[in-house]
Amino acid sequence: MVFFDLRGKRALVTGGTSGIGLAVARRFAAAGAQVTIVGRRMQGQALAEQEHFHFERADVTDENAVKALFTVDEAGRYDVVVLNAGVGDVFPSLAETPLAGFQALLASNITSTYLGMRFAPAAMVDGASLICTSSAIAGHTLPGLAAYGVSKDGVNALVRSAAMELGPRAIRVNAICPGGVASEMVAYDAEADRQLGRQTALGRAYMSEEELVGAYHWLAADESRFVTGQALRVDGGFALGYREEDHE
Repeated sequence: MVFFDLRGKRALVTGGTSGIGLAVARRFAAAGAQVTIVGRRMQGQALAEQEHFHFERADVTDENAVKALFTVDEAGRYDVVVLNAGVGDVFPSLAETPLAGFQALLASNITSTYLGMRFAPAAMVDGASLICTSSAIAGHTLPGLAAYGVSKDGVNALVRSAAMELGPRAIRVNAICPGGVASEMVAYDAEADRQLGRQTALGRAYMSEEELVGAYHWLAADESRFVTGQALRVDGGFALGYREEDHE
């Protein structure tokens, strides 16, 4: 018996041309899934051909584009959908957060998730898995991340509602809440790693993509079929508080 086997499953990953999304797509493919990546980058097609993925170019904040993305026939339904597209913009403070920047961040992180949850289920098989990328900042806070935190708290709220609505079809809906992941969106910051590492049980704030994608793999696999409505923190214990030795 092969555990966490994704052979025969069709998976779609938004924001799949770089960073976490691309790492997740590669992990799913390695486990046997047929993978479609979605992004706005023109080079997505070349990347997909190199990785043996299928590519769909779409702006996932656009209602018509998302509706078209999930218009498939019965044979083309998905077993796994990962709503991963988003941005991590930082502003100095709430007072210094421009309305346009706030709205753009919400569109990238919440509107894209809402549209995915609205249209993806029609293109998913019963018993499928819908996974959203949230953040360890959801339910927590750091300077400059008020708008980002609002957007990711919103993602987690949508996950809970969708889990209840899609439960009768046995479609499970969950979020992954990563801590720092060195990627195109978040460059590694040694000083931040040192400072924030003091707030984590494991003593570091950044992880590799390989340390994260296993959580997506588990939620995509049949072994997690009784897990829904959850926000799984993969953050080294970031929200647990300071370790005792840091107060000595």
